[in-house]
Amino acid sequence: MICPCGRQRLYADCCGRYIDGETPAPTPLDLMRSRYTAHVKVNVDYITKTTLPEKQGEIDQKAVLDWAYKTEWSGLEIVSTNDGPEENEGVVEFKAYYKDAGKTKQHHERSIFEKRDEQWYYVGGAINPKAKSDRVMRNEPCPCGSGKKYKKCCGK
Repeated sequence: MICPCGRQRLYADCCGRYIDGETPAPTPLDLMRSRYTAHVKVNVDYITKTTLPEKQGEIDQKAVLDWAYKTEWSGLEIVSTNDGPEENEGVVEFKAYYKDAGKTKQHHERSIFEKRDEQWYYVGGAINPKAKSDRVMRNEPCPCGSGKKYKKCCGK
């Protein structure tokens, strides 16, 4: 099975090794991609475990589960990244595309990560306030990555 993160690798050779606990994600970008994949696979335990320990108690696992089960993820786009395995802090800006209640939406976030004891953690993120719209227009490229216009693909 191809990993949902968009790298075109097998899940086991990509985010699966982080999610399954074989090895920690080596960079904030790898952690962010694996957290996206965990959302797709409804693995709330991984999402919680990779959140900064002192913030884990703030996660409403039931709410995350309820939302995850009704969400259909369709793609991930990396906007920018400022990270590296030798750093202790990193930032990844991304757009995640999904359908919720039949409507295609976009989650645009600039996420902050921190490294502690050779383990990267999600600290928090800012939703991009300058995003034009959550709505995908009919003639825009489909967020699923097919290369087709939205109206000819997922917007049917």
